[in-house]
Amino acid sequence: MPVVGDMPANVRGPVQRWTMVRSGVWVAVVAAVMASVLAVGGRAQDAQQQADEADAKSEGTFTVVCGRCHPIDRVTAMRRTRSQWEEVISTMITARNAQVSDEEFDTILHYLSKEYGRVYINRAPAPDMVETLGITETMAGSIVSYRREHGPFADFDALTKVPGIDRDKLEKKRDAIAF
Repeated sequence: MPVVGDMPANVRGPVQRWTMVRSGVWVAVVAAVMASVLAVGGRAQDAQQQADEADAKSEGTFTVVCGRCHPIDRVTAMRRTRSQWEEVISTMITARNAQVSDEEFDTILHYLSKEYGRVYINRAPAPDMVETLGITETMAGSIVSYRREHGPFADFDALTKVPGIDRDKLEKKRDAIAF
């Protein structure tokens, strides 16, 4: 049997073909992984872009509807809980005859709760924390569980001792947190 390099010629051909196939598979695997990473990154960007567009639409709806009767800075001068904002909007509709569709009502309520909301951290349900503070459901659930187990939070520093809490994220909305 003739020997080519370190391998016999009749073995080298199949080994070379296997190496090329294996290399091709490796390239395909790497390409698939890269495509997945890019797709996930693209979906994250798309999701963020959609969220930004929804926020802009919400602000626009609020400005148009509420700005008909009030200066915007007057409406937003004071933070309120979600239920307080709901009461304010309902009062504008019933007592002041504001023209607001159900969709606009929900959009405005969400916008005001998110941007100008207040959360009483010692009694707020997790969904209110998510909406007003912009935290994850997991983080809000951790706050509720910790509160149930250890009692009410005395202050912001006590709140940040909850395991898994992102202090920086809460710091950005500190003025929305009441005890």
